[in-house]
Amino acid sequence: LNGVLEFHVERQRYLSPPNYGLWLPPETPHHSVALDQLTHYVCIRVHPSLCGPLTANIQVFSIQPFFRCLVQHILQLQKNSALNNH
Repeated sequence: LNGVLEFHVERQRYLSPPNYGLWLPPETPHHSVALDQLTHYVCIRVHPSLCGPLTANIQVFSIQPFFRCLVQHILQLQKNSALNNH
């Protein structure tokens, strides 16, 4: 959502700013670190049984505005629900 994550995957370095995501196939060993600022990042895990049609290669992809807005809305709903339950 903001900030940049640096991923280390298979001896490669990838940067993931807010408008880009990184597809990692199931069971891909990796390590990530936030760079120089407070970072809010969303990780979406897909069950391996659903990944058959997806590529087995690491891919960088663009985050579309609709998806970003949807994620932000869901996070706000969760925050409001947590506040209402206390």
